Amino acid sequence: MERLLRTVLVDDDPFNIVDLKDILKPFLHQIKIVAEFNSAYKACEFINQNAPDIVFLDIEMPGLGGFEMLQKLTIQSPIVIFVTAHAEYALESLEHSPADFLVKPIDPIKLDRAIQNAIKDYNTKKNEDRLTVQQTISGHLPIKYKDKYGITRNPFVLPDDILLVKTCETDSHYIEVHTIDGNIYGPIKNSLTSFHKLIDEKQFIHVYRNVIANRAQFVELIDNKHLILKSKNNIKVEVSRRLCRTIKKSLLEN
Repeated sequence: MERLLRTVLVDDDPFNIVDLKDILKPFLHQIKIVAEFNSAYKACEFINQNAPDIVFLDIEMPGLGGFEMLQKLTIQSPIVIFVTAHAEYALESLEHSPADFLVKPIDPIKLDRAIQNAIKDYNTKKNEDRLTVQQTISGHLPIKYKDKYGITRNPFVLPDDILLVKTCETDSHYIEVHTIDGNIYGPIKNSLTSFHKLIDEKQFIHVYRNVIANRAQFVELIDNKHLILKSKNNIKVEVSRRLCRTIKKSLLEN
């Protein structure tokens, strides 16, 4: 580790933050507390603007809980250590891939484990960020996601290899990238609008409100309701009637 990891504390009870700061004193040679918040809304704003490395995050807070706050982040989530009085949230917390899950009152031994886990995650993230830069330099898209086993994947995908991109049905904060050879990458934490800006917006057009497709792969429009895309399985996707004119024009240009 080359520098102190910038750390944010979020808990609606100010006394809990005082206790947490006290118990973190032995680790100040590894972390630096840069901000503390009793409001998840204010914490969310700070994190989006300053991109800290670690967040110690309470789960049950009035107005906006810890899980909901993470969903509102517009940047890649920092490394999270959940701190809560409610052990029943342990399973649900795994959906956010935390470095650790600590139950109040905090056991110092478990806190040490959490800090070391966070440092390992930080070093892993640095390596992943380097890979993302390599992807971009080589013309590949900066795609990163965790598969169903929790393993981080960084596939090298060229824009021309993409068939379509769609918003995940279960969560609009995530997208899936479908390639011409039949692979599906995701869920990727990104909005469809943001991802669209990374590729040629003339080559990839909206065929439905939550789907953009590669116009070079358009084959046939059926009854102004479905579009056939040329791929390994020649898949059929639903289209918006409002966008039919644009789709028909693209078919004529192919």
